[in-house]
Amino acid sequence: MRSLLRSNTLDVDTLYQLIRTAQGFVDAMEKARATGRPFHNDSLKGKTVTTLFHEASTRTRLSFELAAKNLGATILPFPVEQSSLKKGESLEDTLETLIAMGVDAVVLRHAQDGIHLELDKHTHGRLALLNAGDGMSDHPTQGLLDVLTLYQQAGYNFDDLKKLRLGIVGDIKHSRVVTASLTLAKKLGVQVKLHAPDALAPSPATLDRWKQELQLKDSPEFDLETLLAQVDVIMALRLQKERLSASETPEALEALVQKIQLTPDHLARYNRVKLMHPGPVNWGVELHADLAKHPKSLINQQVRNGVAIRMACLIWAL
Repeated sequence: MRSLLRSNTLDVDTLYQLIRTAQGFVDAMEKARATGRPFHNDSLKGKTVTTLFHEASTRTRLSFELAAKNLGATILPFPVEQSSLKKGESLEDTLETLIAMGVDAVVLRHAQDGIHLELDKHTHGRLALLNAGDGMSDHPTQGLLDVLTLYQQAGYNFDDLKKLRLGIVGDIKHSRVVTASLTLAKKLGVQVKLHAPDALAPSPATLDRWKQELQLKDSPEFDLETLLAQVDVIMALRLQKERLSASETPEALEALVQKIQLTPDHLARYNRVKLMHPGPVNWGVELHADLAKHPKSLINQQVRNGVAIRMACLIWAL
């Protein structure tokens, strides 16, 4: 069994494999939907998958559970609030209990950065551990569904994917999504540019690391119009108000919104640009409310791709 711990541990061949597998599931699910039949695949029949989420989630948790169900696995949701974790049991002991019960895979979201690496050393490959988001560090399967969406925009061609230009705008400083999506997009040769005002920009140390490890050439672009003129796809990030400084005034927040918010006018003037967002969206903040059902939005496509890529990840892991 294999664990999916960090985005930067996935090599290009594995990325190709996961994207091709996921696209096959996308096609099969669309065919089943068109014929009115439910999609089902028994590849993981007899396997048990537990979803263990210490932080709130809609898309990631439900898509992993639906992915496991689609593949014939038994799903064992783990209610953290009603578990022995609330009595002081350690995560290591919890995983030992799950291993003893015969669980094959644990999908874990946690607020602690890097916790999946620590837990994987403890389990020694006795179960597959899949990172569903850790702190502000990483969110590998979100990055994978984002590059799957870009692959589709590139005409299902990895060579053309290298010609695609992606802009990422918004709260880069506090986002775990940007680490995953930037890392995987760059591994696949996508040209990536960033935009963030000072309060939302990555730290100099983070930016230097990205430049060194990912060959990111530019510092964040501070003019949204300039960025939009240079990209084919723009991905907005959620403004994470809960992580901003308590000293941020309503006026300061409004000033940030003015610098990052994408509007229908933007997409009208930059006609080729498509819109992505990892969700959940703060409508009226990073995205204007009128973009909710915009024809250039790929947001629902990202959600659909999330089920398929997590099916591919479970197949790969188990």
